[in-house]
Amino acid sequence: MATALQRGGTYHGLACVVSEVAFLGGTAHTAKIRATIRTPAYWTGQPDGRRTPHQQEILGPCILTLTLIQDGWRILALNGP
Repeated sequence: MATALQRGGTYHGLACVVSEVAFLGGTAHTAKIRATIRTPAYWTGQPDGRRTPHQQEILGPCILTLTLIQDGWRILALNGP
């Protein structure tokens, strides 16, 4: 995604909606959760003006392993259904 943006690509309406979250365990610097992630429909744009539509996607329930870094929580691993 970062590379596409650097090359002039765009993402319009891209979002991640996290639901059905359950804490499964962890430590002071890690956490394991179960959640469903929904990405509503969106479209991407190319530098030449082309647009590509993307349909809604639902991933889950899946297991996310999070790690705490100086800037906050980050996804370390994602295991899908």
